[in-house]
Amino acid sequence: MKKLKCLYLANFDPTVSTTGTTTRGRLFLRKFAESYETEVVHFGDQTQEGRDAELVDSLAAFESIPYSHLAFYLFSPKFFAVANRALRNGDHDFIFADCEKAGLYAYLLSKKCGLPFIYNSHNVEYQRYISMANTNVLRYVFVPYVYAIERLACSNAALTISISQ
Repeated sequence: MKKLKCLYLANFDPTVSTTGTTTRGRLFLRKFAESYETEVVHFGDQTQEGRDAELVDSLAAFESIPYSHLAFYLFSPKFFAVANRALRNGDHDFIFADCEKAGLYAYLLSKKCGLPFIYNSHNVEYQRYISMANTNVLRYVFVPYVYAIERLACSNAALTISISQ
């Protein structure tokens, strides 16, 4: 039987475990790679340092979009274009969005391509932004944007997975 095909979108390199979020992302990706034909598009650097090479080899495709603060915090036309190209080149069955900003891309691609998406919310990020603004006031600027992205992703996903309450 043919495996279902998934486009996995992430705000970080899900093959490197450096934080709790990236460790959970790597575990999700490992399970997806066992169960589905999985293509990954993610923000991250191009280095191989700390990358789980065995996991990368198990993927159908793996593409890193260079990280920049502007692209990460607002929007990356390149990230969107690469993910859109991946969907045009294959018969995907669904999109998986790992974290809030990936949820925005999944929502837009879902509407464009008519595919369902799963939204994996590690935290309620807009609340984290509020708490982090105590030490970085610029985080307040992004609170409404992150709130809107999370609400959009949660409201339109076929399934939302949350880790925090």
